[in-house]
Amino acid sequence: MRTASIKPRLVSILPLFLLLISPSLTSAAGFGKVGVVGFSWEGLFNGARQTSMGSSDMAGAEGPAALFLNTAPLQRATAVEAEYGRTKFVSSADLEMLGVSVVWKGFRAGFSRQQLLMDPQLVRTAYNPEGTGETFESTAGISVAGISYDLGPLLDSKGHWSWTVGAAKRWYYGSVATSSMSEGTYDLGTSLGWRTDFDRGAFVLKGGASWMNVSGQGYLFVERDTPIALPQSRRAGITAETILNAEGTGKEALRLVVAYAKTTHEESYLEDQDHFGV
Repeated sequence: MRTASIKPRLVSILPLFLLLISPSLTSAAGFGKVGVVGFSWEGLFNGARQTSMGSSDMAGAEGPAALFLNTAPLQRATAVEAEYGRTKFVSSADLEMLGVSVVWKGFRAGFSRQQLLMDPQLVRTAYNPEGTGETFESTAGISVAGISYDLGPLLDSKGHWSWTVGAAKRWYYGSVATSSMSEGTYDLGTSLGWRTDFDRGAFVLKGGASWMNVSGQGYLFVERDTPIALPQSRRAGITAETILNAEGTGKEALRLVVAYAKTTHEESYLEDQDHFGV
C-alpha cells in the first residue's frame, strides 16, 4: 500500500504552535501580535480508508469523513454509518475525527468534525523565553455538514452510469489565549461513475471534483483591518477499480483500486499536492 506524502509549508501545518500572546503579556516586551490563519487539514486524517489511500479517492470516498474531500462521493446502498478515530499529530497534540452519515432513497446526508486536542501552552515573553509558569488553552477544528443526491437514474436506467451532486457548509473555529475565531464557508462537489461487467467480474471508472470555500470567504483575526482568506482549494481525481469474482459462487473475491487526485490552492502559503493510492 502506498500513500502520497503531503507537502504543506510550516505555516499551513502548525498554525496553532505559532502562539498569540495577549496584550498584557506583550506590551512590555515590545512584541506585536502574531496570528496564523492557514490550515488546510489536507489529508491529515480523513477516515481509515482514505488515509490508507493517501486521500486520493475523490469519487469512491466512503464513510462520514468523505465530506472533507468531496461533498458528493458516489453512493452505495442504503446505510447508516458512524466513524471515530484519534491519532497522535505531534508530541503535544492529538488529532480526533468523528462523524455520521445516512444514505436513503438517493440522498446522502452527513456530518463530520476534526479537531486538534492540545496540551496547555506555556506563556513566553522576552524576559522569560522558557516560560513564565503560566499556561493557556488553544483549540483548532473544522466541521462539515453536507447533503448530496444521486442523479444516476437520469443518465442510465440500467445502472451502468452513476452521478452525484452535493453541497456542504464548512466551519473553521479556533482560539489562542484570549482570542478566538469562527467562520463558515460553502463547498460544492460532484462525482461520475461508469461500470461494465464481464464474465468473472466488472470494471469501474470513477471521477470526482470538489471546490472548497466557493465564495472565497475570509475572516477577521485579532486586530487586522482586512479579512484573511480561508483556504480555497480545488480537488479533482480519477479512480479505476477491477473486481474479480470467485468461480462458481459469483461472490466478489478481489478488488483492485488505483486512484490519483490533484489539489490546487489559491493561497500562496499552501502548496499544491498530488495524492496517489492503491
